[in-house]
Amino acid sequence: MTREELEAQLTGRGSVRARLRLSACDGRSRSGLETVARLVLSGAGFRVSPGVRIEGVGEVDLLVERRIVVECDGFAYHSGRYEYREDRRRDRALAARGLAVLRFTYEDVMSDPARLVAEVRRVLVRRPRGG
Repeated sequence: MTREELEAQLTGRGSVRARLRLSACDGRSRSGLETVARLVLSGAGFRVSPGVRIEGVGEVDLLVERRIVVECDGFAYHSGRYEYREDRRRDRALAARGLAVLRFTYEDVMSDPARLVAEVRRVLVRRPRGG
């Protein structure tokens, strides 16, 4: 279903609220978890880009202030040996490019979004632009 088709179905009671929520969606996010993290971080005033492709790494979940990669790791997609090794390889490749990597679980994002914001802010303070 396209966004336009979905919007056409939003009529009647609750449609205004639903349209507002739909306007916050971004097709580059691949999961609800990434969407929640993006909205929490952007709501805290950070510049957040979802689904950014980085050479030698692939697509990262979120790039915050062009300096921190935030990966939202749901258990279903990060529980196998291959995924575990691939995540570590990607982290090393990102570090070699000067990007900090912060990984958050579903529980981290959904249960304590303030911690997500605080940890991103803490890394930004410690890693000034160009540092």
